[in-house]
Amino acid sequence: MLNKVKNILITGHTTGLGKELNTILSKSYNVIGVSTKELDFNKKYKAPSHIKNINYDYIIINARSNNHRWSELININCTNQIRFALNLKNNINKALIFISSRLSRISEVSTGKCDGRIDRLDYAISKAGLNIASVYLSRHCEYPVFAIDPGSFANRKKPNKPLKAIEIANSIKKLLSNSLDKYNGKLVKYTGEIVEW
Repeated sequence: MLNKVKNILITGHTTGLGKELNTILSKSYNVIGVSTKELDFNKKYKAPSHIKNINYDYIIINARSNNHRWSELININCTNQIRFALNLKNNINKALIFISSRLSRISEVSTGKCDGRIDRLDYAISKAGLNIASVYLSRHCEYPVFAIDPGSFANRKKPNKPLKAIEIANSIKKLLSNSLDKYNGKLVKYTGEIVEW
């Protein structure tokens, strides 16, 4: 494995929350980004050799889609992201973090607090799969593995929401500066509180 530089790998680093994480974290870390244009997570999951030969302090699984058919969306948001992370699990020093969603939380959907539209079911299932992966992997890795619920924030489709991706990225950066052991196998709100899912 290479170098002792502080490295972070972020999937989906070119837009939305991933872009803001890339901007914020690149001030303190060497950020290696993987976009779905570089690695089509619908069809592939194996890390290219130039990525596989690096040790990472953190890997943040963030790439997502909500504009595909069910099977493609499940591959992009969940299955192949998890397989990608598994492909690199021996390269991680501090934590593996999955960016989940409010829609993944049974507690939110069952109480009607979040948008439970039937046409979002595939997206909700794909993100719930990341929560399950974080619980399972937390028992098989030497470092914390957890999922972060970033909440509902402004994006290209809904630019007028009060919470901005930059605020969430700053909060996640603060989380990384703390001990993460208490989050192992948990779903964590971007503010740092452990939430039921």
